Amino acid sequence: MTVGKRKQASGGAPAWMVTFSDLVTLLLCFFILLFAFSTIDVVKFKAISDSFRKKSIVEGGVNIISPDPPLHANTNVPLDEDKHSKDEEQKQDEVAALQEQQLDTLYEAIKQYLEENKLETVISASRDDKGVTLEIRDRVLFDSGRADIKPEGIPFLARVGQLIQNMPNPIEIEGHTDNRPISTAQFPSNWELSAARSTKVVRYFITQHQMAPDRFTALGFAEFKPIASNVTADDRALNRRVVIIVGKLTDEELLSQSRN
Repeated sequence: MTVGKRKQASGGAPAWMVTFSDLVTLLLCFFILLFAFSTIDVVKFKAISDSFRKKSIVEGGVNIISPDPPLHANTNVPLDEDKHSKDEEQKQDEVAALQEQQLDTLYEAIKQYLEENKLETVISASRDDKGVTLEIRDRVLFDSGRADIKPEGIPFLARVGQLIQNMPNPIEIEGHTDNRPISTAQFPSNWELSAARSTKVVRYFITQHQMAPDRFTALGFAEFKPIASNVTADDRALNRRVVIIVGKLTDEELLSQSRN
């Protein structure tokens, strides 16, 4: 009976082996956690981290996650960079609002100038989502078949130049003719005449008001963008025109302006 008891006792594991097994199991769990944390999705990690920050595992205990700034859930960008991006967006919105205000001011100033100088019948101003558009009858700026700016047209262009020279907005100058053909050594067709007139206006703003050349686009449409029928003399007079379009900055240009 005594021998049998000894054999049964010797078949069990020593007490230290149980402790050692628990230690090995804990180490295994620890390394599994390390591996999981190294490959865990950023969104899931942030959710787990936030839950630990809000409430400790033990009531009143210390959070086991250190209170470092969390990463942005979607872009993996630190919060300070995200804040910087929001600041840039806010500045861009402010520049866009300032642009709209400047265009409104330009439009009102042009309208006032036209009324004061009784030019509404030969120059029109309009304001839309694209910007401010000025349509000028050709006889205000040019003699028939010519592309040299008349002295009588300089005061109006000077006033426009004063208003737009400090605005960063892009500016398009369009030249238009009626459908009567022209064939001279200088202007073989209406294409050359319309393009020369728009270019002359661009050169005036650049040379007389020191405006940046890269703000301008000069276009010649000849007789192919009419606003009237070309049947009567009055209709043809409407088609002979120079159009100045003060446009809007692109989103990229707005962002660039907001950074300056």
